[in-house]
Formats: sequence, C-alpha cells, structure tokens
Amino acid sequence: MIVSSDEQRLWLGFDFFGHNFRSLGSIFGIGRIKVVMEKKDEQFIPITKIKAALSTFESLPQNSKCPREAVVLVACGSFSPITNLHLFMFETARNHLEITDGRYFVLGGFFWPVSSKYKHKSNLALDEHRLDMCKLAVADSTWLDVSSWEACQPAWSPTYNVLSHHSEYLNEQLKPRVPLKVRLLCGDDVLKSMLIPGLWSPDHLRAIFAQHGVAVLQRAGDFTEKILHESDLFYEHRNHISVIPQYIQNNVSSTEIRRALSRGHSVKYLIPNGVITYILEHGLFGSKKSGLGGEST
Repeated sequence: MIVSSDEQRLWLGFDFFGHNFRSLGSIFGIGRIKVVMEKKDEQFIPITKIKAALSTFESLPQNSKCPREAVVLVACGSFSPITNLHLFMFETARNHLEITDGRYFVLGGFFWPVSSKYKHKSNLALDEHRLDMCKLAVADSTWLDVSSWEACQPAWSPTYNVLSHHSEYLNEQLKPRVPLKVRLLCGDDVLKSMLIPGLWSPDHLRAIFAQHGVAVLQRAGDFTEKILHESDLFYEHRNHISVIPQYIQNNVSSTEIRRALSRGHSVKYLIPNGVITYILEHGLFGSKKSGLGGEST
C-alpha cells in the first residue's frame, strides 16, 4: 500500500478495517479475523449484479489477438442528492467503453458516496441519507449499485486506498479468469483538481492511473484535451485515461437541486421520483411540500 506522510493520520481507520487488519490473521494465525472482515465487506460492497455480468462475460467468445478487458466503474462524490445526470454519466461511459472504444466489457458500476468526514466537503447530508438516496436511485438498474464502504469507515480514506480495497475484494470474491479492473469514473473537474498542489498525493495519482485507470467525461469545449496536453503526469499515463465525449449535455448539479428544493420549486424529472419522496419524507435540504406533495417537488 502507498501511503503519503500527510495521509497517515487519515489512514488509521482504514488500517483497522482494511488490509492491515486482515494481515493480523496471518501474523497470529487467526483465520477468523479475515472471515469477519469479509462479512463486513459483504455488507458494504454488493457483488450480485457484477457476479451475473461476469458469468455472461466469461461465456462470450474472445478475440485472442485483442481480448476485451472486464472493468467495474466507480464514481466518487457527495451525491447530496443524487441526480439523473449522475445516473446518465454511467450509461454514457458504458456506451463509450463497450461500443465506441470496444476494448472493454463493463461488469457493473458503483456509486461511492464520500464520507462526511472528508475535510474538503461541508454541509453534506448525513451519510445514511445519501446512501439511502443512492440505493433508491439504482433500485431498478441491472448493473448499477452502491458501495457504502468508505462512508462506513471511522475516518475518511483517500481515493487510491478505496479503489485498491474494492479491487482486491472483488477479485477475491469473484475469482475471475483474468483479474478485473476497478476504474475511476469522473468529470474533467476532478481531473483538473488533480493538478492542485497538495490536494492529491503524487504517488497515489500515479498508482490510480497505472493500476486502475480513469474514465473522464468530457464537457463542452476542449477543456479536457487542454489539461491532458498541458500536464506531464497525464501525458505519461495517457494510455490509462479514457476521454468520453458527452454528446448530450446535461448540467444538472446537486447544488442547484438543493437550491430549488429550499425554495419549494419542482425538481421532478431532474432526480429520481423515489429520491424526491425520500427527501420530502425526511425534510432534507430545506425541502418544502406544496399542495401537490412529491409531484410538485
């Protein structure tokens, strides 16, 4: 595991619940420790949908000269609340990777709500609310799911650590013929944040690109291509970065959703109906019920 000195304090929780905790079983010969850890992961990282997709993938004939790579997409964010744009970005990414690019088979996708302990995010809804809203949003999806692993840790965990943990767990549990890759899905705003000095560990960034890869949703204009061109780090790892055009632009933001809800405005068709109902039932984001209830908000 790569851990920068400035992240060691943040790693305390992960050391207890993650890989280092598992290693105690080997050191002391206590196999039960690993069993307990796996049971915890089962609660946090659902694999039923991915397992079914893997079975389908491994039954398909493969081109021996250019075999397709099995990937699981993960998107990290506050999702406060989750919107239809968040759902559509996964569909856009899968279309590009499987059809336009053609080198990948997307086994599944995870929404991964960031922990409320993350110091760069403030005024987040409670972890339990954001997790519940995400689960409602993907309830009818055959391939999208929600990982509650980070949100349930006692301390915030850096992106690389969570990606690595999910990769290890999925490969251990599913035992694919060829190891699957857990790939970060993000917007080009996240890519830009990687250039802010001190915000990301350089070692972590190199490991994310080399070991996992990144799928970047491109916004209107040439902004994504520009930052990829101007960064030596991105250029070095250009073969591990998939730039995904968004031909259908959708600029719905959680910030605007929260503002609309606080003013009693309708957000129908912008976020899933089940999420609207949940927000109203729990009075989140200063939401105001009108005479038409969920239909108008």
